[in-house]
Amino acid sequence: MHPSELSRIANLHAESICRHLLPNGKRIHHEWCVGDLFGSEGRSLKIVLEGEKVGVWSDFATGDTGGDLLDLWQETQRCSLREAVAQMSSFLHVVYDGKETRP
Repeated sequence: MHPSELSRIANLHAESICRHLLPNGKRIHHEWCVGDLFGSEGRSLKIVLEGEKVGVWSDFATGDTGGDLLDLWQETQRCSLREAVAQMSSFLHVVYDGKETRP
């Protein structure tokens, strides 16, 4: 599966992904707020949950940023893109059979 397609699917489940990766965070308006990429309590890391910028995240304390939830998965799980795609696909119950993606 191409990572951009998985990212598009992930955007539909942004809050559940954030709850899974960063359970100490909480939703404040249209963002998931948590202390950092390690999941500490706080509000300096913000992930957009809705709208045109869904999945975009930034840690205002460190300057770390990412363009989508797949980036966030890689950073929080400390894994490669290939591993992040496999883990996120499993989490979202997305199966790739070589021809089409089926949720």
